[in-house]
Amino acid sequence: MKTSQFGRNVLIVSLIGIMLLTFACHVRYSQKNIKMDDLMRTEAVAPSAASRDIVRTVEKAVVHDLNYLNQIIFYSLYKGKAIYPVSKFRIWDGLFAVLAVLMIYRVGSICGNKATGILSAILLALTPPSLWGEYALRIFVVLLNFELFITAISKNTTFRWSLWSVSSVLLFSTGVFAEALLLQSWFLSLIIVFALWSIGTKVMPEWKKFALLAREARRKKNKSLWKKIQGDAGFSRYIATAIFVGIIILALSFVGGFFVSRSILSVETLAFIILLSFGMVIIASAVLFALPIFNRERNIVLDWLSEYKLNKSSNAPCQIFTTPRSGIILKLFFSYSAAILIFLPFFFAFYKNINIFINNWEFSKAITFVNSSNSFYTWIFLALPVIFVLITLICYLLRIVSRGRLIGAVSLMILSSIYIFQQRYAVISTPFYIICSAGIAAITVDIFSFLFVKLNSENENS
Repeated sequence: MKTSQFGRNVLIVSLIGIMLLTFACHVRYSQKNIKMDDLMRTEAVAPSAASRDIVRTVEKAVVHDLNYLNQIIFYSLYKGKAIYPVSKFRIWDGLFAVLAVLMIYRVGSICGNKATGILSAILLALTPPSLWGEYALRIFVVLLNFELFITAISKNTTFRWSLWSVSSVLLFSTGVFAEALLLQSWFLSLIIVFALWSIGTKVMPEWKKFALLAREARRKKNKSLWKKIQGDAGFSRYIATAIFVGIIILALSFVGGFFVSRSILSVETLAFIILLSFGMVIIASAVLFALPIFNRERNIVLDWLSEYKLNKSSNAPCQIFTTPRSGIILKLFFSYSAAILIFLPFFFAFYKNINIFINNWEFSKAITFVNSSNSFYTWIFLALPVIFVLITLICYLLRIVSRGRLIGAVSLMILSSIYIFQQRYAVISTPFYIICSAGIAAITVDIFSFLFVKLNSENENS
């Protein structure tokens, strides 16, 4: 087995183990005594869910500044039930926590390296569930939004910007940005990230070895699976067959559901039929692909998978943080405006219950808290993102890391510090703060590796 394949397998196994550990910790936490926060979430959803009043559920979520998405999910659990164990909330928090761990690994890998990503996942997984369990869905969505933002700028396609716009709607729905919707901290921080990204790629040179790596990745992209199958007659035949089979399955599912219910389909039944139908379509497509008639097409896909190299992943910072193309700022504002327009009906429906201009400026409270602690270590702890950027800058000047990695470190510093000014939403800065802490450890290893290689080369020359 090649070294890159072995390293990739170890990485996948480690990540799966971390996600299982995260879920196990939340399951164990679900067996402990409930807290006031659990009771508040239950009280905000149980009565209205029992009477199947979803509007009242959302209103209470808005009043109590709860996560709208969480409460809607809990509404579906409580709907029509008189009793539901409060501890089961924590099981669902564990599922969202697993997604958050996966996303923090991806963001850490994009802005740093694989070591940063895996260390970030470990730190988040080892954080006690009592501190972040109820915020797991919110953390997952904000990390997803940031990753889609980065890839949208890097790829600059309509599809990528559409995904980021949809994730922005989800982010609004977590109840994070109930204050100044058109001008709020998260969007402003993304604007700052984009501005520094653009300036950094213009004023800072990319070192030769990292430029060659990015060029090799672009050359490899031309040999992607899509390039291999595009225009292939066999794949066209397979896709046409799969679409035909899918249409038949969908039609039979709807007809069968209608006759089984013997009445007009309810929304829940319709949603179940759609999900079941799409699952059957996926299974049928996989079965079709396994037939002998598609042997050549299947071998093309298997060969492409076997040739994949982890060290040539397009997620490396030197390949992601390249010079942004022209017109991106317009797409950014257009995508964000589309998300706002989608969310506006919800905003106008519940704006009376939203505290719009409360706690928008709390920097003085943060300074007061630090001064009251009267501890040098508290200042060091708060300054970890800045320390991370300074170490990365030194490593960039020594040509240890790429320009993209420095831009990624600055982006993380901004996102981990912006909510010092809004203590009410400090939970959003937590995952980026964790990535900065993990980044310090990862880049320290890079420094020692660089010194070790340099000393060995000098000894060999002497």
